[in-house]
Amino acid sequence: MGNYAEIVQAINNLAKPRQFDYLTLGVAFLSIVISGIAIFVAIQVPNKIAKHQNKIALFEKRYEVYNKLLQFTAIVDVWETTFKIKNIDIKNLIEPINSLSELLGNSNVYNMLINISLELCQFKYLFGEQNQELKDYLQSEIDICMTLVHEDEIKDEIVDKIKELIKKKEKCTELLKHYKPFLTL
Repeated sequence: MGNYAEIVQAINNLAKPRQFDYLTLGVAFLSIVISGIAIFVAIQVPNKIAKHQNKIALFEKRYEVYNKLLQFTAIVDVWETTFKIKNIDIKNLIEPINSLSELLGNSNVYNMLINISLELCQFKYLFGEQNQELKDYLQSEIDICMTLVHEDEIKDEIVDKIKELIKKKEKCTELLKHYKPFLTL
């Protein structure tokens, strides 16, 4: 029986935790924590990169649309000058539309106007639906341009619509400038 007692005592002595066992347990726990942190970082970094890439893509699209619409509103400035010098002719009213078409690289004025109209539809998705007045202003300018492209002579109705646009020009130019904060990353 003495042997059994010694064996039991030897097993109990071996079963008692030693400093090395505590150290091993601590290292194992630390490696689990470090692995968890590494997994978290491995997931977060691509998410942040993807979000930043989305912001860049949105900025590029917003800037493209904003810039085209800003150039398009310059047509009204030319019309205003035309009315000031009282040289109202269909050619003088269509010329800024043709110039913008060439500037934007469109050979067909009608296609350019349709593209700008489509971009105007994207305007509310890119910049929000805050200002219907600006959208209406730009849409009426597109409509007048479409009418001018298809007309051979100036009608009083078109002249009245252009004069109305000129009156609203300052306010709408200011409204368009309020969209500059959307152009930040």
